[in-house]
Order: sequence, then C-alpha cells, then structure tokens
Amino acid sequence: MGTVAALLSAESLGDREVTLRVRTSYPAIDASGFDDAYVRAAAVVTPVTVHVEDRTFTENANYLASLLTIDLIAAKPGELPAIPQGAIAPADRFRYQVSLVNERVASWSAALALVLDHPGRSAKFKVSLEGVPSIVPSESGVKVDQEKLRAMALDELVRPATAATRDLAAPAKVDAPAYTTEQANALLPNLVRTSTYTTYYPPSVSRHTNISTGASQFDGVVILPGQTFSFWELVGPITVERGYMYAGAIINNRSDENVIGGGLCQVSTTIFNSISRQGYDIVERHAHGYYIDRYPIGYDAAVFQPGVDFKWRNDTANPVFIWSWSGDTSLTIDTWSIPTGRTVVISDAFQKNFVHPAADQPADPAFPKGVSVDGRDVFKTRTVYENGKVLHQDFLASHYAPVWGGPLTPPAAPPEAPKP
Repeated sequence: MGTVAALLSAESLGDREVTLRVRTSYPAIDASGFDDAYVRAAAVVTPVTVHVEDRTFTENANYLASLLTIDLIAAKPGELPAIPQGAIAPADRFRYQVSLVNERVASWSAALALVLDHPGRSAKFKVSLEGVPSIVPSESGVKVDQEKLRAMALDELVRPATAATRDLAAPAKVDAPAYTTEQANALLPNLVRTSTYTTYYPPSVSRHTNISTGASQFDGVVILPGQTFSFWELVGPITVERGYMYAGAIINNRSDENVIGGGLCQVSTTIFNSISRQGYDIVERHAHGYYIDRYPIGYDAAVFQPGVDFKWRNDTANPVFIWSWSGDTSLTIDTWSIPTGRTVVISDAFQKNFVHPAADQPADPAFPKGVSVDGRDVFKTRTVYENGKVLHQDFLASHYAPVWGGPLTPPAAPPEAPKP
C-alpha cells in the first residue's frame, strides 16, 4: 500500500506509523559549483615576488584580486561530481568560474617592466673645461619580455600556491646600448665643435637654476643618424624633486611668474639656434606668445607641456651631441659632430600686422608700467644647401601678441554723473 493510500485507509485512524520515502533535491548551484573557483581565486591572490637579476617587486593580494573576474556559467556534463542516484537533479547545473583578464595582466606586466627594467645605456660624451671631449662608456642592460611575462602570469598565477607567497622569475633579455663605447671611440678622433650659440637672460636665481638644470639633461647625449631629438622626451619630468624651481613662463600669451621649470624655453631656443645653423632637419618649432627681445626675432623655439615641443632630426651620416655651458645670466650650447659641409642661409625678418596693446588690455606682471611690446607677424626663411643644391627650405612663421605692463599713470576716473 502506498503512503497516500495508507493515510486515507480506514485502518489509519488513530495512532499509526507511516514510512516516508525521502529524496534529496539538489539546487542548480551546489557546493561543488564553488570548489574550483575558490581554489583558483586563492591561488591568484597569493602575494607574488617578481624578480629580474637583483631587482624585485612584490605584488599584494588586493591588486592581484583586481586581475581576476568571477562568472557564473552553465556546467558541462562531467564537470561537476555526479548527483547521487535517486536524488532530484535540477534541470541545469551551474558553477562559478575564476579567470584572469588578459588585458589587465598585460597592463600589470607593462607596469612591472617599468620597475624591473635596467635599460642599456648608450655611450655619451663629456667635454672638459678646456674644451676636450671624452667618452662616458656604454653599458648593457636587461629588459623584461612583457609578452612572455604576460603568458607566464596567466599560467602561473592560477596554480595553487604551496606557501604564503610565491616567486616568479620574469623572462628577460639583454638590452644592448644603441651606441656603444667602440662606436664612440671610432668617432672621437674626428669630433669637432661644429657650432656654438649663446643667449642671455636677466639675473634670477630660480631662472638660472631651471636653465642650468634643464640644459644639463642634454649634455653628451648622442643623437644617432636618422634619430629625432625631442626636447620633452630627453629633458625628463620637471619636478621640484629633480631640482627645478618656480619661475616665470608665458602661458596663453601672458606671463605667469609661478610656473615650475619656468625658463626652459631659454634652453630650447639656444639649442635651436645652435643646431639649425648646421643645417639639420627642423621637425617641430613654435614661437613664444609674445616677442622676447633677447632672442633673434622670429627665430625662437618655445616649449610647453602638453603639446608644444621642439624637435629636430639628425639627417646626416654621423652622430651629433650637444654640450651646455651655464653662466649666471647666460647659456651657451655647443654642437659637436663631424662637419656637415652644409651651407645655411637665414633671411632677415619680414614683419607686418603690428598691433599696439589696447588701453584695456590687462597688464603683464613681467613688464614695468609704461613698457610695451607690439604684437606682430614675423616671417623668416632658413635655406640649407648641400653640394650646391637646396636640401631644406623652412618658412618660419611667428605670431606674437601685444604685451605691456600697463599705463604709467592710472587712467582718470570717469566724471560723476550730474545730480538731478
């Protein structure tokens, strides 16, 4: 007799015992759906120390957790333990899946490389006080193979850890210097100072500090044949920690006396004037917001971050380097190489569209009252000849805004309105 029939029969009135048949019902996600995800997640968040030679970096669990993603997916047949015979199985079973996100691991690998790389260092030159060049030797370095590190991390980080931390030896390769000591030694006997240019500036401790600090970043750096010199790429970060101070700079055609690294345009302009006279290819050059009379008119080179760089390309067969000499109120840039044999002709400036500061134009803090400089458009041409033929012809256009320090005497107050 079945359970239901037994309960309904006449004989079931009063006390009785009924045997119930119990079957376990399994949910769509049972404990087994968490097991693999738990093991993999625990593996990923185990702190890992990545090392290359004597350089190491330890990543913590919180950051490692950000590399993974957890998804609920349908379990395939056989992926989870079988439901016992006689139990009630769900129509579909699911499990949690822990995966490393490829793009995040790639970004992590790139960030690790910034810490662990020991780039090769090209040979440089230095110049003694007597004007004699010598060599700073090159050094080989080591660079992380980011693609191999990414692939290794995707494989290793999900493996169960056997300790509280794990070690990972990053795959790396030798980073050979772009310019070797041997190459520098071969060039040294033929090196000459091919050009020199000096600019001057008013006395200022902060400006002098910025100019000398900035110029020194370029000293002896070799620009190889075909290589493009970028001011911002080579000068590096402009920070107080690197020795820079707050000084004046031109922003939106107006002086700002409180800019970190103010005065670096003196460096870019002096380099421009030195190298351009040797006929190298000018890639990018910008004029200042207003005309500064200590520079050749229409032949300055402003720099500002972001977006305003000074670039030139070594379009000769020989390496080039520059060397700076900083005085209290002057900067000299020497260009060293093998003479290019080029002839450079720089035209006189053609000026037009002069504009005097308007009476209501705000005074510029860098100018005394009563002192003004007219705005104008200036055009110059640089023509470079090689073997009697034109190699480069640059049309340099400069737009300078008007600027002044305000009137000598304040404008008269407007008359009072007549009283009714």
